[in-house]
Amino acid sequence: MIDSSVVKKICVLLILETYKLELYHYIDAAAGPRTIPKADDPLKGLVPVPESSTFSFTEQGQVILTMDGKSVEQGKMVYTATKPSMVNGN
Repeated sequence: MIDSSVVKKICVLLILETYKLELYHYIDAAAGPRTIPKADDPLKGLVPVPESSTFSFTEQGQVILTMDGKSVEQGKMVYTATKPSMVNGN
């Protein structure tokens, strides 16, 4: 029998090899999640999270995003997943 945590790790690795994942945060962490995204510009009001960023968690369960030396409390995050063939235009 395979441990469920091993299955989860395998699934994550397959996803990372198959898709290009990008993580975004709201420019306005308070109002951003309350807006309805538009079909023609779904990432409006969002900016990519740089790879050098770090995440930490408070005892209350809040997520703190630190990028470029500045810490910002994040309520919600957004991610996109695209297949590499779609990214390359194939």
